Amino acid sequence: MKGFFDNQRGKYDDALRRLTIFAKNRTYVTDQAFLDTVAAIEKVVKNIEPYAQIRQLPALCEAFDDHFLALIEKECAPV
Repeated sequence: MKGFFDNQRGKYDDALRRLTIFAKNRTYVTDQAFLDTVAAIEKVVKNIEPYAQIRQLPALCEAFDDHFLALIEKECAPV
């Protein structure tokens, strides 16, 4: 994608990495808050001109990480 400022490209790429992780684990995600976070990230990433929304990505990626960690901890908990 052309037209990113240097500080925006990294944030955009981080969001793409989160979406890749989600795609590989979609089957295990049922939490609506997690799905809402993913939808918000996708909305920014799939926007033709996401430049104004890129500032939202760090907080969304942090929320994604928190949800994903909680999912992993839940799945790894002893039965």
